[in-house]
Amino acid sequence: MVAASADIAHAARVDEIRARGHLTCGIAARVEGFTRLRPDGTAEGFEPDLCRAVAAAILGAAGKVRYVAADHIELFVASGEPDLVVRRLTVTLRRALEPGVTFSPVVFYDGTALLVRDQRRFPIPAALMGRTICVRAGSEADVGLTDYFAAAKLAFVRVAEATLDTAAARFDAGACDAMAADLSELGAIRAARAKTKELVILTELLSKEPLSMLTHADDRQFMEIVRWTFNALVAAEELGVTAARAVSRTPSEDPETRRLLGFDPGNGAVLGLPESWAADAIATVGNYGEVFARHLGEQSPIKLPRGHNALWRDGGLMYAWPMR
Repeated sequence: MVAASADIAHAARVDEIRARGHLTCGIAARVEGFTRLRPDGTAEGFEPDLCRAVAAAILGAAGKVRYVAADHIELFVASGEPDLVVRRLTVTLRRALEPGVTFSPVVFYDGTALLVRDQRRFPIPAALMGRTICVRAGSEADVGLTDYFAAAKLAFVRVAEATLDTAAARFDAGACDAMAADLSELGAIRAARAKTKELVILTELLSKEPLSMLTHADDRQFMEIVRWTFNALVAAEELGVTAARAVSRTPSEDPETRRLLGFDPGNGAVLGLPESWAADAIATVGNYGEVFARHLGEQSPIKLPRGHNALWRDGGLMYAWPMR
């Protein structure tokens, strides 16, 4: 479908980011692999890399990020700061309709999952009928677990604990046959155990928890930059464009790759960015597959399978919108 094109009206936020020389990004260092704070105040992980990609799109490959704690959406709206929040936020109807906020496309398909010691005895969630399952009381995983077993008309023994750590401790002690938590949390929990190979995360998710980045709704330009920067990372994986290739800016005859790397101009202009914006983002953090592998996948201690976060052609849900 052909739509009438028009430059996005430039709002103040991008100009402010350029003037101060850095992007401010709200994070919460709660889950290994997703965000870790270093002693010097910098951060590493899947989520900080998404912030770095947006900063690079606006400021170039050397773009800087200042990380701040982001605990309350209400404060984010009221203060107008930080520029962007990336902290395992689930998109829900009520959150999406909160005045003043806009969610990005889904950056990680999360959901309630189950950790077991003996996959032969418990290969699927239904095999845990009548068994004990540890969970943090009142968590999203608690809701997902209860709803799943109720819908399947399967009884189980819920062992609810006040915190995720105490739920994991009860599981370690053998008080439960399985532990329920978000997939993102279980990867870190499994990686922290000495007998990691004996622990298996069942592939079937019990609920849907799509995680997204959060921006202010009063700045269309910045919102679109966030949206399309993430899309560029996914498109890069689809096209086989790695960080190394983006750094070298190797010429290509493929029209999609040429548009992505800025050889054929136009995309930068409509976003109010240099034509190298996507190449700079990819050069800084790599494509989506590289970011996932480094922090959550096979190159990390977490070793989560791609699952729903694989590309669409590989059986997952990640799908780049056309970059034209």
